[in-house]
Amino acid sequence: MKLSKVITLLFSLIVYQLVGQPPKFSPPIGEEDYYMFPIRPNQPNTLAGNMGELRTSHFHAGLDIRTGGRKGLPVYAAADGYISRISISEGGYGKALYISHPNGEITVYAHLEKFTEDITKYTQNQQYAEKSLHVKLFPNKNDLIFKKGDIIAYSGNSGSSGGPHLHFEIRDKNHVILNPLKYNFEEIKDSTSPIVKKLAILPFTIDSRVNGIFQRKEIEIEQKSKVRYNAPDTIEVFGKIGFELLTYDKLDGVNFKCGISEIDFYIGNDLVFNQKIDSLKFSTQRNILVHYNYERYIETGNKFHKMYIDNGNMLDIYNTNEHKGKFIFDESCIYNALVKISDVYGNESIFEFVLKCTSPTFNTTQQIDTQKISQLNNVLVIQNNNKDSTIQILSPHNNHSISPKYVNNNNFTYLWKMNNSSIQSIDLCDSLIVMNPQEQVPPNTVFDFYDDKIKTHFRKNSLFDTIYYSTDNYYNADSTMEIFSIGNPKLYPLRNSIDLTILSNKNFDVNKTHAYKISENKYSFSGGVWKEHQFHFSTREFGEYTLLTDSIAPSITPITLSKSNLKFKIKDDLSGIKNFNVLVNEKWILMDYDYKTNQIWSVDFNSSNNEQGIIKVIVTDNADNETIYTSIIK
Repeated sequence: MKLSKVITLLFSLIVYQLVGQPPKFSPPIGEEDYYMFPIRPNQPNTLAGNMGELRTSHFHAGLDIRTGGRKGLPVYAAADGYISRISISEGGYGKALYISHPNGEITVYAHLEKFTEDITKYTQNQQYAEKSLHVKLFPNKNDLIFKKGDIIAYSGNSGSSGGPHLHFEIRDKNHVILNPLKYNFEEIKDSTSPIVKKLAILPFTIDSRVNGIFQRKEIEIEQKSKVRYNAPDTIEVFGKIGFELLTYDKLDGVNFKCGISEIDFYIGNDLVFNQKIDSLKFSTQRNILVHYNYERYIETGNKFHKMYIDNGNMLDIYNTNEHKGKFIFDESCIYNALVKISDVYGNESIFEFVLKCTSPTFNTTQQIDTQKISQLNNVLVIQNNNKDSTIQILSPHNNHSISPKYVNNNNFTYLWKMNNSSIQSIDLCDSLIVMNPQEQVPPNTVFDFYDDKIKTHFRKNSLFDTIYYSTDNYYNADSTMEIFSIGNPKLYPLRNSIDLTILSNKNFDVNKTHAYKISENKYSFSGGVWKEHQFHFSTREFGEYTLLTDSIAPSITPITLSKSNLKFKIKDDLSGIKNFNVLVNEKWILMDYDYKTNQIWSVDFNSSNNEQGIIKVIVTDNADNETIYTSIIK
């Protein structure tokens, strides 16, 4: 038998021992039956989302339990306890209840349509006292007590919900999110293994290579069986390398892409990276922006799990090698790599691929991207087909001659560490590329950048990692609008807000003018205030912003006017609805609101004892434009 086959066989035996089927999670003794399923208990249920699923700016915090497109299904208390929090908001969780239990844990029920009568009465008393639909209430432990299995509410579609369902969470006493599926609810069945779609490999130093060049390489994966995958070809690597995986979980009976519970990544016998999502802290949720490949998500919508810990990532769900999941290939050798992807039910998929450490050569036959200038891991990649193989990097204080790192069909590739110095232009011998000046901004540091028209203030916690902030070509204006391009939204996510001060050349009504983010020719209200002829606002997103004046008041359209029901459509075309109030004979009336349909309707209105009522509807937008509608209920 050939030596290579012996090595492969031994590797397979070792892997089998490493990745044997793990035992299913068992809660502490007495805990497995502590909770009952909160909706349609003792019946088969399916999920539209699970805990740990990758959302745009956060990990999903619980289970999205499907209700077949229906509202009004009974929602049950999962265990004995008392209502410790009631929240009603326009977005987010909408109508939500929080139950504190004797074991110290908390269950959450969100996107509800309505509460039961006793909770409704308690809530409405507070809403009338505050004259507000939107409230956050914290009842005493003796106010609203429920036993396991008591109906507490009815399912709905309130808040930021894309369709009727129940969002259900379990949290510990400190509101750390726990995985509800760890409690072995029999209502959810899953025998389906995770799906693996793509592998991405990328270099982390200027001397690193993937298939001979400095590139992020995506590789389509071949599925060999229901649970086994492999890469079609051996991948050549050198230097410090990171790996990313496009993968998701599937549950029985549905096509939704759910979150992965655990990823184990081995190179040879070494565990390089482990990710395990058993619990999550709300305070670190935004770190998802450096958990997946943000730039690739912006480009394609795909969320690749990084199998390494990026700079600035504060999540505590990882276990890695000394290089935080990256691996240094510096010896000519063949490496067998394996990734085990697991869901919470112990279903596994195995992905295997082969890596070959190959020292870089100057001449390469690999296909090279023809884009002249690109950036990868703060390295500038420059393509040039001029025969003179030396180019000049021109910076404010020094000029640098650099030689190509490799060539393919007279296409020379140059690499430049962006932290060496600021670049003004690149002399390619036959042409000059003028670069936008960029300022290096480090994380964990207060930093101010000043320009003629804008001041940017980076707070100490604004950044995940060092960024290169464009300080030119950020301003564009015509006769109707000024556009301010703030940072690079395709490369850099923000951890927390930055503060911006704008000096505009236009005359505005300072009481009606605010900042708006521009996205796909749509404007979203960002707020802000005027102070001494300067406009100040904060944002947690890089992108294009403008100042717009909203002088048009909201519209109010009556739908139903009766002695038992009031219903209106309210809408604002720019800044959005800020608040609304409805009065009948000058008495405040509680109205529900769904921003998705632009409708408000009375909750407990009944004026049948009145011969007539004078109704007044007052709607204000975020620019403080106000519309008042009056009518008579006969």
